[in-house]
Amino acid sequence: MKAADEPLRVPILCPACGRGKLAAPAAAHLDYVCPQCSAKYPVDGGVIDLLPGTTQKPNFAQRSMQFDPLIRIYESRLWRRSSVAKIIMGIGFEDEYALIADAAVLGKTEFLLDLACGPGIYARRFARKIGAGAVVGLDLSMPMLHYASRMVREEGIGNLMLLHGNAMALPFEPGQFEVVNCCGALHLFPDIGRVIGEVGRVLKPGGRFTIATSRRADGWIAQQWFKFISSIGVEAFTFSQLESILAQAGFTSKCLHAAAGWMVIAATRNG
Repeated sequence: MKAADEPLRVPILCPACGRGKLAAPAAAHLDYVCPQCSAKYPVDGGVIDLLPGTTQKPNFAQRSMQFDPLIRIYESRLWRRSSVAKIIMGIGFEDEYALIADAAVLGKTEFLLDLACGPGIYARRFARKIGAGAVVGLDLSMPMLHYASRMVREEGIGNLMLLHGNAMALPFEPGQFEVVNCCGALHLFPDIGRVIGEVGRVLKPGGRFTIATSRRADGWIAQQWFKFISSIGVEAFTFSQLESILAQAGFTSKCLHAAAGWMVIAATRNG
């Protein structure tokens, strides 16, 4: 594995012009620069900011992912690893991770994108697992990314690059990754089809797409829960709905877990 202070060379396309590959700076505190249009992207607390100066209007659920007290407990036994989360999702985090890691075939992975990586609860483990390969974590929440960056430094991880970016316009070339993972965020995106289309674009043919997301169940209680989460900007899906969207984007998919309010899906890019 690379040392934590070594630069990680992962090609990033300039979000401004979509053509130039950003040149890595000579020092960590300097900007990334596009050789085509000269756009500059600062490094903020170990995170490459591909959305500098942008004004966005996140919904309530997305804003909660920027709330520092929640970020600090996200991967603890008070939230993601809690018994309450296990009941709501019908699966504990470690069991979910095992399903995802097996479907991702990490041992055969060189480049992996953790989409909406949050605090890096998956990305950091992926980076340690694949060793000589590289992981890119992309998220819309800068506070989440700052937390992930601190943990990366504390854990001495050198093969994980963190990007502040937009999932609906991924800054990568076609076929750049063997694996894209998106756990805990697909239900927050305003345009699911567009995001999945972008995932299909940046995956190699035969590449793996692993997903954990909200499940829409039957019954009166489930319907009331769905109405509530919809009101705060959270979507929920049946497997057949996601299977259809994935198929339109060129994926073959299978459901690995569907219980309570959660699903785990493995998909393969056709071609």
